[in-house]
Amino acid sequence: MVSLSSPYDSGESSVSDTMFSKGTYKYTFNNLKNPGALYFITIYYGNNQFYEFNTCSIGIPQGEHIRIDLNFTKYIKNNISYNNLVRWLDHLDAAYDSYYNLVGAKPNNGDTINIVSSDEDIGYMWVYPNTSTIYWNEDYIADGLKQINKYDDWHFGALHEIGHLFDLDDIWTFDSEFFANFKMAYVFYERDGEFRVMIDNKIVTKYSDVVNFYYSGSGGSYTKTIGADPMKYSNDGLTYMFLNGIEKFGSWYAIKGAFNYFIDVGKQSDSPVPIESFLSIVSYFTPNSNQFSYAFSKYYGNQYQFVKQYLDKMTGLRNRSNVIIN
Repeated sequence: MVSLSSPYDSGESSVSDTMFSKGTYKYTFNNLKNPGALYFITIYYGNNQFYEFNTCSIGIPQGEHIRIDLNFTKYIKNNISYNNLVRWLDHLDAAYDSYYNLVGAKPNNGDTINIVSSDEDIGYMWVYPNTSTIYWNEDYIADGLKQINKYDDWHFGALHEIGHLFDLDDIWTFDSEFFANFKMAYVFYERDGEFRVMIDNKIVTKYSDVVNFYYSGSGGSYTKTIGADPMKYSNDGLTYMFLNGIEKFGSWYAIKGAFNYFIDVGKQSDSPVPIESFLSIVSYFTPNSNQFSYAFSKYYGNQYQFVKQYLDKMTGLRNRSNVIIN
């Protein structure tokens, strides 16, 4: 059998079941009080013989929905404290719950999302559709964790990638980058004043700050792209158009209705749903006197027609298999 004991607390110990045959066995010791600290492991075998050695607990907690699958010594030990890592996982779990409230279903039937390191040079973070894994470029992990540790940052990149995973069957996503940011905005809306996220080199805590970022703060913001002359497309600009449209003549309730609709109906389609179809479904969940599709297209006029033509063209070129999403 195997036992584990702590040099800090004589009452903290654990003993495995007795094994009566040869083989390879895995033992997991949960709820350790001193993550990252030194523990003593003793292996007992026949005739009261034993072998004793030291080990360090890995000190990596797991959230309800999110798991950090990173090397403790290489990435975590000197970059983020155990308590702050727990705090971040709590934030990601809260964001996951908000995504679920909006979309109405969970990626991969609710399987735990793993955040893992990667040595591929694809981007900062990325996911593959219909999976439960977020890949984090190993060159950026240490600085990212230090930022989370210092500022209690919920981390824009991780939230964005969770948003991608909530695209689910990937049918209604006429622009996956737009939908990731749009859904993430709902997290900030539902938790207005509670979240903390680093945007444009400063921590923001208000949903209105996020809306303003998409209006004029980002490089691809509305005033610099779709709302500029000449117009050019940007998913950040489109994100603002929808957020502004919700404020002026819509509601997140209607957006929820549309997402839930596509859970059951949209997956029956063989091709991505165009923007006008998505708008019409949003309209279905708005009062008859306030049709979102009509109001949205009329309010934005030439900008909407420009976006529609661009997205129709891109939909025709889109390959929906083996897509890497950054």
